[in-house]
Amino acid sequence: MGSVAMTSQPLLPIINAGYMVINGPGNVNSRRRSVNAGGNRRMRLGLNIGYSGKRATAPVDLVRQAEAVGFDSVWVAEAYGSDAGAVAAWVLAQTTRIRVGTAIMQMPARTPANAAMTAMTLAQLSDNRFLVGLGASGPQVVEGWHGVPYGKPVTRMREYIQIMRRIMERQGPVEFDGEIYQLPYRGPGATGLGKPLKSILEATPGVPIYCASFTPGVRRARGAAWRARGLRGIVRWSRACYDRRNACRPCPTLPCHPRQRRRSRRTRSPGSPRRRR
Repeated sequence: MGSVAMTSQPLLPIINAGYMVINGPGNVNSRRRSVNAGGNRRMRLGLNIGYSGKRATAPVDLVRQAEAVGFDSVWVAEAYGSDAGAVAAWVLAQTTRIRVGTAIMQMPARTPANAAMTAMTLAQLSDNRFLVGLGASGPQVVEGWHGVPYGKPVTRMREYIQIMRRIMERQGPVEFDGEIYQLPYRGPGATGLGKPLKSILEATPGVPIYCASFTPGVRRARGAAWRARGLRGIVRWSRACYDRRNACRPCPTLPCHPRQRRRSRRTRSPGSPRRRR
């Protein structure tokens, strides 16, 4: 860790919901727990480099330092500028061991098939070092930038992952009839010429999929998919902590916790009269 701490942009550890994320020059989070052969928990470190500003950049030297000292993963983001998949491909090409994930790829920005194509391509080119991180984004970006309805993010998440898994498992031509996605498409404007297809690439079923969520609905959908499909979850450190039962709950040290809210209500403003008990 010493060599990393000497960089011009120090790495700041942050405890996350099931993740220890080290914030680099970017702006988000991550940590991962696993169990080794002896049954003991061990922590893997991740580096989040966020998304680019005015000009597309990637701190490759910082990522290589993190890789050299044993970091498990590095995460890239996107908003309405740089593309997470393109930056992830660039970082994968500049490294040899560290895994690279998206935190996050905006689901409304690309179809499930396009996301599966990206995941399969990068996984095969990088010797299975690519991690898929998906999120719903927000109405301002989805409707203002991508020009599509925000709709039902929980339903979108569930259908999106189901389609991606079917494509990557490549067990046959993919057909799907959901509330948001249909394969082949049969809605307004359809020609009727679409037919179920199977990916040209070989099956790549082991690509991990991470789901970014705050809402209970998405967490329930994530939980069901986790048991069925190996889905994992990312929760922002500032909103929740991780307890021993693997359940999300407000952290007692954060303002959102009821204990802190009660304390703030009891605090007197300067000059206000003391309440009688």
